Amino acid sequence: MSRFFGQIRQAGYVVDDIEAAMDYWSRTLGIGPWFYNERVPIRNYTYRGERYEVHNSVALANSGPLQMELIQTRNDAPSMYRDFLKAGRTGLQHVAYWTENYDADLERLTGQGFKPVMSGEVGEKGRFVYFDTEYHPRYGDRAVGGRRAEGQDVRPDPQRLPRLGRPRSGPALPRPQPAVSPAMRSDRFEATYLIETPLDPAKVAEVMAGEQSCGTFTRVHGETDDLRARARAVVERVEELEPAASPSLPNTWLERQKRPGPWRRARVAISFPTGNVGANLPTLAATVAGNLFDLGEVTGLRLDSVRLPAAYRKGFDTPRHGVAGTRRVTGVERGALVGSIIKPNLGLSAEETGELVGTLCAAGLDFIKDDEICADPIHAPLAQRVPAVMDRVRRHQDRTGKHVMVAFNISDETDAMRRHADLVEREGGSCVMVSLNWCGFSAVQTLRRHSGLVLHGHRNGFGALSRHPSLGIGFDAYQTLWRLAGVDHMHVHGLQGKFAQPDAEVIDGAKSCLAPLAEGCDDTVMPAFSSGQWAGTVPVTWDAVGTDDLLFMSGGGIMAHPDGPAAGVTSIRQAWEAVREGVTLPDAAATRPELKRALEFFGAGK
Repeated sequence: MSRFFGQIRQAGYVVDDIEAAMDYWSRTLGIGPWFYNERVPIRNYTYRGERYEVHNSVALANSGPLQMELIQTRNDAPSMYRDFLKAGRTGLQHVAYWTENYDADLERLTGQGFKPVMSGEVGEKGRFVYFDTEYHPRYGDRAVGGRRAEGQDVRPDPQRLPRLGRPRSGPALPRPQPAVSPAMRSDRFEATYLIETPLDPAKVAEVMAGEQSCGTFTRVHGETDDLRARARAVVERVEELEPAASPSLPNTWLERQKRPGPWRRARVAISFPTGNVGANLPTLAATVAGNLFDLGEVTGLRLDSVRLPAAYRKGFDTPRHGVAGTRRVTGVERGALVGSIIKPNLGLSAEETGELVGTLCAAGLDFIKDDEICADPIHAPLAQRVPAVMDRVRRHQDRTGKHVMVAFNISDETDAMRRHADLVEREGGSCVMVSLNWCGFSAVQTLRRHSGLVLHGHRNGFGALSRHPSLGIGFDAYQTLWRLAGVDHMHVHGLQGKFAQPDAEVIDGAKSCLAPLAEGCDDTVMPAFSSGQWAGTVPVTWDAVGTDDLLFMSGGGIMAHPDGPAAGVTSIRQAWEAVREGVTLPDAAATRPELKRALEFFGAGK
């Protein structure tokens, strides 16, 4: 308590890396969640009587009645923050006080000898001033906060916060260091979201945490403090983004309450106790997603990622084969695996399908797959199609020594999928394909544990979950959940392909597949590129992903090559050889006729 200002409400620290500082304070001191604003909207800013445009980032966290503030300056505008750093100081830069009568307190303090140095306005309802005084040689900067709007049912945020002052000396903050998120404790996992709401994002994040753990709209009998400490989800971070111009989705609940915009957007991180879920994949999915998509408080909600501690991840299935196992089975030690899809995808008899597969094997492919809509059709049931196809695969292997991997689409109900997998294995096959979204987590887990075959995960229908940028599940979270079911391959679509997904999402998806889900876990899966791929899309794929640990599937780029399927396969392999050697496709084509013909026929290439 100060006899000049009243109760201290906030302690502010100036830092040179605000993201690292938030991690440090969360991990070491247990303070959080942090509410982050990359650019505080400061107007009418003055420093020693001169006006400037200032860019500051601020992070806020509450610790009991005291609010902690981290500040990082982002431009060269003069300020007491920059003065503090230039003087070589670290640690506490100011303490702050709220005032109910800004003008009267300002007049009183200047009359007592406090000299205003820095001032401005935050948003529409916050004013601040920093003082310099000669009262004590060790104390120079103090601040009085601007008036807070009364009756606002919101957590304080940078749009409404008063500003602060500081003693020139005080406890030093240890230099922030990169740290593991507090959610990576062995007993908690973390999910991140993009949300949109006309309400305070911090309060909405708390609603989300309560909804997906032990909370409801009010505390109930038996919901003790001990129970909440053990079972409640925790909001770890809230980072507010630029608002949306209009609501992304309709919301009757908000309409009934007559809640207008602005439509605030934020990234939210929430951690959950692993004990709430155990090694239960459907319940894990229900926890990180589930009813959140139906919350009345939001006009947009998207699950972006799910992060697991290593000990918890080990309780789930892992890929039996992944990248290394797929290479062993196919005998492809280096380079991208080149694959294709059986086309026409429907209408061929079992025998006709077998003949086509024989042609594709002779063309030099490593991998062949069924289309997602051809599983067990009446005109070519698996009971007939698998023997017909594998007869050609075995003949090719006897002639050449090469085993071509064929992914038979066995999508069906769980018991039928087990029977289909057994048939493939008896016939000498090495891979089965499943439509993940329609078979479900439990069926895929059961199949994984039943069969040792390579499991090719097809994501058809994923667009319904992900295509709207403010709704659904992003691929990073999606592939995490399915890798916990034990799949070995994951479709990511293709670069410059025929689908609506932007290339950046394809690239991020492939990189996610090739990264372990937790430290020390060998659980990477092979990303499968498909849709509109040919030799000319190889360079952009290589440049973007930086590896050839992938399955590169092409339909027309192989089958429509003017010199036949074998030349189509060769042109793709030649393109991969060129990019590994750092040679452009036009230069490589000078000595590679199949590649040259592909570039002439399909396009100019790169």
